[in-house]
Amino acid sequence: AAFGLAAERAFGLGEAEVQAQMRAFQADFLVQLGERSAAARLLRSALDHANTPPTRARIQSLLGHVLQLQGDQSEAVAQQQAALDHFLLAQPGWELALCHERFGGVYRALGDLDRAMESYQRALAIDESIGNGVGIARHETSLGNVHTYRGQYEAGLACFERALVVHRALGNQIGIATQLTRIGRIHWELSDFERALPTYQEALALLTPLGDRVGLADLQSKIGGVYFEQGQYSLAKSHFEEALRLDRATNNRAGVGLHTGNLGVLHWKQEEFAEAERLYREALGLCQSIGDQAGVALWLSNLSNLFYDTGEYAEALALGEQAEAIFRNLGNKFYLGGRLIHTAMVLFELGRYAEARQKNDEGLGLVGKLQRRSRLFPGKVLAAKLDGIEGKTEEACGQLLALLQQAHDIIEQAVLHYALWQATGKLEHARQALELYTALFQRTSLPSYQAHRDELSRVLAG
Repeated sequence: AAFGLAAERAFGLGEAEVQAQMRAFQADFLVQLGERSAAARLLRSALDHANTPPTRARIQSLLGHVLQLQGDQSEAVAQQQAALDHFLLAQPGWELALCHERFGGVYRALGDLDRAMESYQRALAIDESIGNGVGIARHETSLGNVHTYRGQYEAGLACFERALVVHRALGNQIGIATQLTRIGRIHWELSDFERALPTYQEALALLTPLGDRVGLADLQSKIGGVYFEQGQYSLAKSHFEEALRLDRATNNRAGVGLHTGNLGVLHWKQEEFAEAERLYREALGLCQSIGDQAGVALWLSNLSNLFYDTGEYAEALALGEQAEAIFRNLGNKFYLGGRLIHTAMVLFELGRYAEARQKNDEGLGLVGKLQRRSRLFPGKVLAAKLDGIEGKTEEACGQLLALLQQAHDIIEQAVLHYALWQATGKLEHARQALELYTALFQRTSLPSYQAHRDELSRVLAG
């Protein structure tokens, strides 16, 4: 608001160049608050008033960054190239490094991770040559993000830890907390929740006295995600709701969309499908309104999973394929692998077994590198079912029995005994599955557990 007022005063005095600079500062704040569409409009207005090449280049670089976040990669490239052409003529400095950094963001959004790495490395070399610690930490973080996308967790962790060292040397508490958050995220993706939780909590303790509500909301959401994975849904809900409260207070619509959708996931997990669908669609609408392509793909994917659970396979397939296309474009292997497996499950139910095998194999290839058991399990079960369909009963049973030996979770054990009963017809597996689904229904009263319990009861009674 202050930058906006300064811009209006500058315009009143005929100082168009100053107005352009103030508009750019104001737009930068809007980007941080998730208001990407508003930021883009403001930057285009700023370009109309910018008279000097340096000011135009700075605005074009930021506009390119915003457009990249909105998913408009072609114009993002044009704006970044115009900025880069200017800065390449000047003495190498932090602005050239920042331009390379933002170009890297465009390449990453396009899925060209090799060129993204090259841009980040150029940026890092420039800032290292001039001793710009803030820039060094920024580029190490971006390199770490690419490594993490690729499932190269050791390399990603090393980048984040180098950035953490820089932030500690600078005494930048927000920077320290940010790197701890990224380190915690790696532990989370590797299902190492015992390390993820205290790492997130350390970051939360650093941010709380600083009043950084956007950062606090992100951490509350991530802590909620740990509790969700551990099955502690009431704790997960309280953290998601706190994250939602914080982001609503700052009008961070990107965050509001994420937390709204996360609450939908909690309802989906408890098979409260109508409320889950309502929250997913609300989150989807928010992400679409601000051009958050990753968020759009995430909630399309979750809607697809919901329709799969309710047996609406045609709708599930259409939504899942839309999400898959966006994840591919973004180069996000973490979500793409899981999406492919779930699309394969839909295709299996539709009797399109060859397509299901192709999707499932690709998904398992990606998820296997990410080492996330909760994402591997459904793909491996589906692979065994496909073997059974192809007449490879012995191979299918071997896979299911091998999974059963590794299964410590009662839900996985129930799924496997049920699948083994379907594959072999052996009543011992039906009895084991009945016992497990009965226990699960007594614990949570979910309709799907009741349906399996009743089916198995009828089979064993007959």
